[in-house]
Amino acid sequence: MSRPITWGKPSSPSAAPEGYQNSVSHGILSAKDRTFTVEDHTYDNLIQTDAAINPGNSGGPLVDLNGSLVGINSAKLAGEAIENIGFAIPNYIVVAWANDAIAVAKGLKAPTLSAAASALDALHRHLGLSLKTLTADDAAQNGLELNGGLVITGVDDNSPAAVAGLRENMIIVAIGNRTVTDEKTLPHELEELGAGTRVRLHIIYQQQFGAFLFQRGGSVMLTTR
Repeated sequence: MSRPITWGKPSSPSAAPEGYQNSVSHGILSAKDRTFTVEDHTYDNLIQTDAAINPGNSGGPLVDLNGSLVGINSAKLAGEAIENIGFAIPNYIVVAWANDAIAVAKGLKAPTLSAAASALDALHRHLGLSLKTLTADDAAQNGLELNGGLVITGVDDNSPAAVAGLRENMIIVAIGNRTVTDEKTLPHELEELGAGTRVRLHIIYQQQFGAFLFQRGGSVMLTTR
């Protein structure tokens, strides 16, 4: 059974639904690791809840019955016949970001790379892969039936990727059980990889047979260096 939760709102006007301060709603936590796309940006690792989210309270805390922070509400689905589908950023992401921001502001650490840049750097450092986002134009130009992915633009010699037979122009569409559409959807866990970790990549590539070009796919297990 989903855990009951309450959605508390800060008292500031900018985080109050329709200007009503100190407003609270309640609901259930129905899912984790949801993905939500707004225009050209995709958010992942989100918590789904049916607690009410109205204009003005985005940024309010999602708390459990003990008052502990579960997440920060960020968006909801809207449209005809759509009710009570909201999303929150998980607490572990919020707390880590806040601690880093405070440390940077106090001069205790240097500003860090964005999460996307850090994940890309981790893939290059541990697997020997250089990558770029597959755009819709790139996919159409190459006759690929894909809604995004990461194109391999380089493979380091003698790297785990090279040993596994990966090569340029192959496309990563998932890491483990997580779909990857661009660098922003890379799992944040990649930043914490250590040597000897096994990582499964799901690959799409094109193969030429005479006059015919086929789109093929498969998965490969790599061990990080």
